Amino acid sequence: MFDKSDFKTRSFDILPIVRNFFKQPTGERNISDIDEIRRCLADIKPFSRLAIPLQNHILQEAWYECYTEGCTIIRQGDCAACFYIILSGSACVTYKRITDNHIQIIDILERGCTFGEKGIMTNSRQIFTITSKTKLELLVLWKDDFKAIYMGNDRYCSADDLKFL
Repeated sequence: MFDKSDFKTRSFDILPIVRNFFKQPTGERNISDIDEIRRCLADIKPFSRLAIPLQNHILQEAWYECYTEGCTIIRQGDCAACFYIILSGSACVTYKRITDNHIQIIDILERGCTFGEKGIMTNSRQIFTITSKTKLELLVLWKDDFKAIYMGNDRYCSADDLKFL
């Protein structure tokens, strides 16, 4: 008998090889596993849609962060400092109205989603608060690395690539 729960989306845990790779200091990463790391990140469009040289930049400069449920990653009003790609888990995007302090849930982000880029691109403060809804595993890039990869004049990605952000 057909059971639709067999086809229900399950949470995705990243492989230990990916986690361990991004926990290594940037100058000491073992690049012998780089093709396997690329395969593990193939479904993450902000990574896989980039040309190989830009993927290599991410593989060298990004680092791994993990948050338990209920942790605030970005707070509304903070200066933009980092760009985040969700590897596993989910995060809640909220907006707090200044007039009456009402907090509104805007979206739920999951694997492959990004956040933090709008503040970097516009050189402004964060518009939303991002909180981990579940255990959340992230790839993180500093603002300058994000700009070099996604916004540089000599970048290899097209305007279509940027619309995924």
